[in-house]
Amino acid sequence: MSYNGAAVVAMKGKNCVAIAADRRFGIQAQTVAMDFQKIFEMGPNLYVGLPGLATDVQTVYAFSSFRVLIIVFSLSASYFFLPGRLVW
Repeated sequence: MSYNGAAVVAMKGKNCVAIAADRRFGIQAQTVAMDFQKIFEMGPNLYVGLPGLATDVQTVYAFSSFRVLIIVFSLSASYFFLPGRLVW
């Protein structure tokens, strides 16, 4: 059974990066909404794309954003968040 699947694509260029995802939220062949967010900003230069089951996407994002807040406020208010700090 296929619920809420998604596609997330990321590319790296010489001086740039790009990340893209579909915004469809559906259950198998039935479309429920066309504005479901799957790419989230974790810092000024860090974005994460989360495909998969909608409840899992929301749970992982909530846990990750809470972890980012703890790390940022424990170090300093002007700290730039790096991708390696998000690994748990």
